[in-house]
Amino acid sequence: MEIGIILIQWHEQSRSLIDKTSITPSNLKAYSAISLAHGKSLHAFVIKRGVESSTSIGNFIMEFYTKVGDIGSTISVFGCMKISYYVSWNILIFGQIDDGDLDQGILLVIQRIRTLKALHKGQKIHGYMIKMEFLPISSLQNSFMSMYADTIMECA
Repeated sequence: MEIGIILIQWHEQSRSLIDKTSITPSNLKAYSAISLAHGKSLHAFVIKRGVESSTSIGNFIMEFYTKVGDIGSTISVFGCMKISYYVSWNILIFGQIDDGDLDQGILLVIQRIRTLKALHKGQKIHGYMIKMEFLPISSLQNSFMSMYADTIMECA
């Protein structure tokens, strides 16, 4: 019953003259408990209204896709965001880890460190990875090498 009320409210608001950005976050919050099909229809609505690049709306959509286990769509939404903050990165990283892809989650952490040029934090994570014996994975080794190259060259 509650989902039906939400759908009716969403439909009525979509037909009204209410500001297109003010209605979507509250509706998205309510949509977190609905099916993948209904969530995809809301995502299509957001795209149609032209607000898909909004960081807060993108975060809600990413969180929805992560909760229903659609990591591919989570990654796609993340790629369309003009600005991604810590919340966006956390949703993406933990979505990968929750989906059972720890390696990809770690690679995303390293990528974020490279983006932030945070050498000291990268060194801490690298040390932890060595201690926990994660580094036989070649993609992690390559990511750390790229991180060091990017951050050390920036400091030089």
